[in-house]
Amino acid sequence: MIIQIKYGSLELDRFIFVTSGTPNIELVVPVVTVAGKLSFTINYLEETTDTITIEKIKDKVLEYFELAS
Repeated sequence: MIIQIKYGSLELDRFIFVTSGTPNIELVVPVVTVAGKLSFTINYLEETTDTITIEKIKDKVLEYFELAS
């Protein structure tokens, strides 16, 4: 796959593919590190998981990051 780096005066810094949730995969927490920076997203289906539960999961993920650092 060839990814264009320059877009006029803009330069692409990073390109991250994010996995989405599906009815078969209700929760996805992809994590990627690039050049010493960490990015993560939480993808979920509102039909199957409530926001309060997702907030708790987010807090737990951040706890794991703290332990790993």
